[in-house]
Formats: sequence, structure tokens, C-alpha cells
Amino acid sequence: MKDIFHVYNVYDRLQTKRMQVAIAVIFAIIGMLLVTQLQIQSGISKKLQQESKQDLGEIIRDLDIEVRALQEERRDLEIRLVKYQNATEDQQLILNEAAHNLENLKIFAGLIGVKGEGVEVVIEDKQQFLDCYDLIDVVNELKAGGAEVLSINGIRITANTSFANESGGQIVIDKKKVSPSFIIKAIGNSETLSQAVGLLGGIQYTLTSYEGVTFEVARMESLEIPPTDFN
Repeated sequence: MKDIFHVYNVYDRLQTKRMQVAIAVIFAIIGMLLVTQLQIQSGISKKLQQESKQDLGEIIRDLDIEVRALQEERRDLEIRLVKYQNATEDQQLILNEAAHNLENLKIFAGLIGVKGEGVEVVIEDKQQFLDCYDLIDVVNELKAGGAEVLSINGIRITANTSFANESGGQIVIDKKKVSPSFIIKAIGNSETLSQAVGLLGGIQYTLTSYEGVTFEVARMESLEIPPTDFN
């Protein structure tokens, strides 16, 4: 038992010495860190103290120049950004205008169908007294009243539409024979169009002066005129 107690005492002493050594090492490291920190602070203070007033003034001027340069660069970037935004908007306006013009050209050429308010003129001619020139007069009156798109018996009327009279009083439009009743559709302001053909002494009064001819005008909230049939 005596040997066992001796071994424990030796082990305790060794543990105590190890702890003392460890504590000493920790204090040494802390001391080194404090010394290093003091040296660094001392170096910075000396460096600042070594700067002359002239040097500090130059540093401040340099910083001021750099700040102004950055501010000018920011303004330039803002101006360029505004220019890019305006250019994008201008391009969009040009594209929208081009698309609008293209749409009008398609309508003018009769390539697409059109829907809108307008008038429907129904002309009866039981004696077949009327010829193609009478229909042309009606079309011109409607165009003068602001008609944007027209058709006669379903045939789209454009700048290239041909009118002709055949023997026997047959009217031909774009090589297609048409007979009464003539149904003329015109898209535009319905009130203006109805007034255009209904003027006293106008085309309505002229045609209805012929025997067997009637001329009815109806204002329509919605009309649909198909594209040109090229067949």
C-alpha cells in the first residue's frame, strides 16, 4: 500500500508542474500580444505625428479631387442612362408608328378584314336602270364622307378595283357580276356617312329619281368587311 501512495504522490506532483508550465506559457503569449499591440499603436501614432501639415493638406486635396471625379463619373453615368432610356422609347415609338402604317397599308390594299361602325346602303333597282358609274358615284360620296373601307355585295372596294358594264345591263366588279339588290357597306363615322349620302340633291335623291330605284341607309354599330378575294 505504501508503494501505491508513493506512486499517486509522484503523479500529482507531475500534474501540478504541467499545469504550472501551461499557465506560464499562456501568460507569456498574452504578454507578447500586448507588447505587439503596443508596438503597432506606437508605430501608427509616430507615423501620424510624422506627417506634416503640408502633407495632410495634400492628402485632403487628393481625396477631394477623387471625390469630385467620382461625382462627375456618377453624373455622366446618369446622363448616359437617361439617353439610353430616351433612345429606347424613341425606337419603340418608331416601331409602333411603323406597325400602324403597315396596318393601314394592309387595309388600303384590302389584305385584311376590317370591323367597325359605319353604314349599310341597300339599293334596289327593279328595272336594272343603274350602271357601274352610279355605283362608283355612291362609293365616291361615301369616301368623301370619310369611309375607310367599302364593299359592294361582299366585294372589297380598293384603289385597284375595276368597274365595268356588260351587255344586257350587267354590272361587273373585279370580274365578278353583281346584280340588285346592291348592298354597299362602309366603315367610318356612321352619322357623317349617312349625312354624306343623304344630302339634299345628293346621290340618294339622284338615284331614287329613277323609276324602280330605292335607296335605304342604315347606321350600324358594327360592320365587318372581309379582305379582297383574289381568286
